[in-house]
Amino acid sequence: MEKFVMSQWQRELEFPGAYKESIPTYRKMLDEAGFNNAETLCSAASIEKKFAEETEDYKAYKRRDQEKIVAQYGRQFPLSSVKREDLYRVMSSRVLNFTVQP
Repeated sequence: MEKFVMSQWQRELEFPGAYKESIPTYRKMLDEAGFNNAETLCSAASIEKKFAEETEDYKAYKRRDQEKIVAQYGRQFPLSSVKREDLYRVMSSRVLNFTVQP
């Protein structure tokens, strides 16, 4: 989702509001593709490994993001358990690993 949103900036400059309209369509595509189901397992990633090149302040910021998600959903949880209103925050946080279970 993060890459999708980042890829929309030029389109948004040309057509204001296009970004907002395209997100529900993209989410629907993800739902239909099976990425938002119990087979996708989310787990807390190692901040030190994932953000090794970043500053300590940025790592602390990402730790806080991760702590909020873990407090709400646990260190490991199925993507399907994420509330619709939290889906963007969870997917774009970059503090989780996603594993599709066979």
